[in-house]
Amino acid sequence: LFKLVLLNIAFAGASELVRDVGMDWMSQDLAARLSTRAAQGIGAGLLTARLGIKAMELCRPLPWIDDD
Repeated sequence: LFKLVLLNIAFAGASELVRDVGMDWMSQDLAARLSTRAAQGIGAGLLTARLGIKAMELCRPLPWIDDD
C-alpha cells in the first residue's frame, strides 16, 4: 500500500513537470492547456482509484465474496 502511495506522489510530480515542459514547447492556447490538464487528471484519478481498491482489499477484515 505504501508503494502505491509513493507511486501516486511520483506520478503527480512527474505529470506536473511534463505539463510545464510541454506547455513551454507547445503553443499556449486554451485547447492545449485543457488537454494537458485533462490528461493529468485522468492519470492521477486512475492511480488513486487503484490505490483505493488496494486499501480496501488490505483493510477489509473478511474476504470478498463473488456471489454479491
